[in-house]
Amino acid sequence: PVMHGGAPAAGRNEYHLVVALFDAGGKRIADARVTARVRELGMDGTRKILEPMQIGEVTTFGNYFVLRQGGIYRLEIGVSQPAQRASENIEAIFEYRLP
Repeated sequence: PVMHGGAPAAGRNEYHLVVALFDAGGKRIADARVTARVRELGMDGTRKILEPMQIGEVTTFGNYFVLRQGGIYRLEIGVSQPAQRASENIEAIFEYRLP
């Protein structure tokens, strides 16, 4: 199957963001809805759904994002599960410096 609509075109500065989820006991979470907003600091950025990916029997979530070289990016990851209330959704924020 084609992953996330196909591989990026060469030279387009597209990067593959992959997120692996685990519960408090260390068990993989495979039934989540995962979104990511990737943006340069001070900019609006792009929000996408991270699609589930099966590699063997392991589930991760991912999608492609365009990152120009030499910037600082904020990655905002949102996670919800079918049985959760909205107040139980999780958000994690990371900063990444692209050389």
